[in-house]
Amino acid sequence: MTVLEEKSEITLAYFMIGLYCIVLSSALKAFILYSLWNALVVTAGLVFMTYMLVSAGKRIFDNMYVEKEKAIRGKIDRE
Repeated sequence: MTVLEEKSEITLAYFMIGLYCIVLSSALKAFILYSLWNALVVTAGLVFMTYMLVSAGKRIFDNMYVEKEKAIRGKIDRE
């Protein structure tokens, strides 16, 4: 259980870096393939959707986060 707790934060960080890399590469590809105006529209849409995804994820995380001290550990007390 502690291994999962330790790895979840670094996994989330890698996911966020990957998401930003995908958005950046897609925006750059739009500038290569399309006219300037179309590329700006595509980039604006990508940035907006990324912002919405990250803000919704942050809101969900803030509402659902349970501190480690309050979380159930899965141990059964036998008295």
